Amino acid sequence: METKIILEEKDIKRAIEEYLIGTNQGKAKSIRLEQGNKDISVDPREYSGFYAEVELELEEPIE
Repeated sequence: METKIILEEKDIKRAIEEYLIGTNQGKAKSIRLEQGNKDISVDPREYSGFYAEVELELEEPIE
C-alpha cells in the first residue's frame, strides 16, 4: 500500500514556524518558499528542487 501526503504552502510554513518556536530559535518574520534547481551550484539552497528561506525575529537575550 502506498500513501501520499500533500502539503500546501500554508502547512509547510506553519510547520517551519512551530519548529522554530519549539526549538527556541526565534519567531519567523517571513517564510518564502522557492523553487531551486538540481544543477550543481555553489549555493546550497539550489542542491534540491525546493527550499524555504526564513527571516527570523530574535528576542534580545536578557542579561
